[in-house]
Formats: sequence, C-alpha cells, structure tokens
Amino acid sequence: MAEHEWARLQSLFERAIALPEDERDAFVSHACKDDSELAERVLALLEADAQETRHDEPLLQRVVASDEELIGSTIGQWRLIDRIGSGGMGSIFLAERADSSFEQQVALKVIKKGMDSENVVHRFEQERQLLARLEHPNIARLLDGGVTDDGRPCFAMEYIDGSPITQYCDNASLSIKSRLILFIQVCEAVHAAHRNLIVHRDLKPSNILVTSQGDVKLLDFGIAKLLVEQDNDELTMTGMALHTPVYAAPEQLSRGPVTTAIDIYALGALLYELLAGKRHYDVARQTGSGIRESTTSHASRPSVAIKTDLSDNTALTDEALEATRGVRVDRLVKMLAGDLDMICMKALHPDPERRYSSANQLSLDIQRHLEGLPVVARPDSAFYRTAKFMQRHRLGVVATFAIVTLFGLMIAHYTNELALERDNALEEQRKANEVVAFVTGLFTVSKPNQSLGEELTARDL
Repeated sequence: MAEHEWARLQSLFERAIALPEDERDAFVSHACKDDSELAERVLALLEADAQETRHDEPLLQRVVASDEELIGSTIGQWRLIDRIGSGGMGSIFLAERADSSFEQQVALKVIKKGMDSENVVHRFEQERQLLARLEHPNIARLLDGGVTDDGRPCFAMEYIDGSPITQYCDNASLSIKSRLILFIQVCEAVHAAHRNLIVHRDLKPSNILVTSQGDVKLLDFGIAKLLVEQDNDELTMTGMALHTPVYAAPEQLSRGPVTTAIDIYALGALLYELLAGKRHYDVARQTGSGIRESTTSHASRPSVAIKTDLSDNTALTDEALEATRGVRVDRLVKMLAGDLDMICMKALHPDPERRYSSANQLSLDIQRHLEGLPVVARPDSAFYRTAKFMQRHRLGVVATFAIVTLFGLMIAHYTNELALERDNALEEQRKANEVVAFVTGLFTVSKPNQSLGEELTARDL
C-alpha cells in the first residue's frame, strides 16, 4: 500500500474508532462511498480492534485490579486515597501527605502495571521533565516525583477540583463574553508552554479544567513534545495514535511535522465548541490525504453551524443553547457573525501558515473583539474600521449625532424665521409703494391739462 493510501486508511480508522459503535458503519459508508475497497479495509480494522479489545478485557481488568490494590498504600510521602482517573499510560490517584506536618492533597500519576516498557517509561519521565519546566498560574504544577515499591515511576501534581471547560460554561450558563474571558486564560497557558518550546498536542475540554473559583488549569502533558527533540520516540511515530481526532489538526492526522500550529488548531476547535455548542468537525468532511488540500468550506462558521444539522451527537438543541448562553438563538447568531466567526475560521484553517502565528496572537485578537477594536482575522477596510469605531464609542457617537441634529434644527428654525421677516418686509415695502403711487396719482389729475379748467373738489378727487 502506498504511503498516502495508508495515511488515509489510518485517518479514517482513527475517526471511526472515536465514534459510538452504532455510528461507525454509517460514517465509513459515507466517507468511502466512492471506494468500496477502502471501506472494506476500514471495517476490517474496526472488527480487528473490537476482537483485540474483547481478547484483552481480562488483562485490562487485571491492570485495573492491580491499580486498585495501591489504594491505601504509601508512595514516598503520599498516601493514596482513591483512584480518580486513567490515561493511556498511567492511573491517577487522589493522595494526601502521609506525615502530619501539614494537610495537602495531590493528584498522583503512576504508570499502569504491565505497560512499564522502556518506551512508555521514557515517555512518562519526559512528561515529568516537561512539567518541571512549566511555571504558570493556569498550568497544574508538578510537586514531587518518585517510584513505587515495584519500580514504576510516578509523580505528584497539583490536585485540581474542577470541571471540563465546556461543561463548566454550560452548567454556569456563562455569556459569550464570560466564555471568551475564560478562553483567554487557556491561550495564556498554552502560550507559556510554547515559550518553553513545548507543544501539548492533546488540547481538549477534559484536559482543561475550571475550578469553582473560575480559574483555568491546563492538564495532561502525556503526549506533549519538545520542539527541539529528535522524533525518534516510537510512541510518536506512524502507527501510534496519540491524539484525539476531533481536536487534531490536519497535519497531525497525516503525521506531518510537529509545530505550535497544532495547538492553535485545537484552540480554534475548543473556541468553536464554546461558542456554537457543537463541534466544528462533521463526520462527512474530507478525510485522509485529502485533508491537506481541504479548505475552510469543510467547516461551517459558528453562526451558520448553529442552524445547520451536522452529524454531531454532542450538538446542543436551540433550547439548550438559549439556556446555557442566556440569549435567544437569533441573537446568538448575530453575536457570532463577523469577528468571532472569522477568529474561529482563522485558527481552524487547514493550512498551518494561515492560522494565528501564536496562542498569544489569538488571545490578543479576542481581547480586541471584547474591546470593540478591529481584529486581524478580518480584512481591513475603512468601512470596517469606521463601524468598529462607532460600536466602540456608541454613546459618544449618539451624543454627537444628537448635538449635530439639534444644531441643524436650530439653524433651520432661525433660517425660517429670517425668511418670514424678509417676506414681511417685502410685503410692507410693496404696500408703501402702492400708497406713494396713489398719492402721486392725485396730484397728476389736478394738472390743468387733466382738469380742462374745471374745478375739482375733494370729493371728486
């Protein structure tokens, strides 16, 4: 199989496997409607994966059971209280200090038993090293590291009691403005990682928690990558799907080079979901090698997507949209149309070179939108700048318009008064002229050649 054919087959498989089982066949039929052979290969991979999962079920149960046995034990200075999560490589436990010097709870991550191969251990230790480089209020801090009694590496992180950002926003019925302010915190955390030459590669709601105080925390650098490292790690090579397809950039799906543009795309996908209540990703869009030539037409703008029936079972209904965003759907469409539409589409552009150059630039563009300033995502024009100026200074523009209108009315009033006075003066002059002509006429008829010698009395005159 040619490289591009394999890339397309693998991409289709990854997208299908991320869907519920009852939706996979329909997805494959639609995506491969012009290539029955490709459809058969994808379905065969799905069936093989299902069989492998059933075969590995006892092993998975044993792995979980072995992790459960750690509850109550002590690793270093931490006592494990409960198992609160599981990732691809490790299990996460809620732990507290074993000594009584002070109270502190942490999230302790331990490599799963049976997965502690050389490559996995290397990746796990790399995650620990990456976290040690990061100091930012919106990134969960690394607190400690160590090994279990059976030699598995582990590390303790700041315990974040929060909800995924999309769930938090919907539960709190946050307005569009409040959602954008939260999203700016996410951009700042990602930009801090990029400044340390770290690409997260798996940005999604479940890795971005919001605390009850409204603070954003970025988690899980398990598949993060240093931009300066050599790509010789087997876990990052073709054949290992270490990303979430729905939030993955086209070049990430096709195993392209790792750059910060991958995270910019994921941020665009997250922003899209926060605004429109549905994912930008439509299962019917182009897949495989064709992604590299795709255009923004494959993703509708958020304001359009709200009224579009996409094959996304996570999409909110109109009633849910209104309840979670505190605004009518027609008003929401108007709020998204324009700046926010263009910001999302620029971040989600299939060509990495045409996305925002950094998470900070994306953050600044959203800040400009909130302040009513022109955004870089939209083409510049005198009309657009004027419209933004009027929107930004609405009160001043209205006051100025009112003053100008008042002066116009006053000028019109006084002009009308002057015209009336002029007309009255002309009328009086006409009357005076008529009186003068009449009196002059009296003397005219009294001339001898007019009276012919007759005496004219006052009555005759």
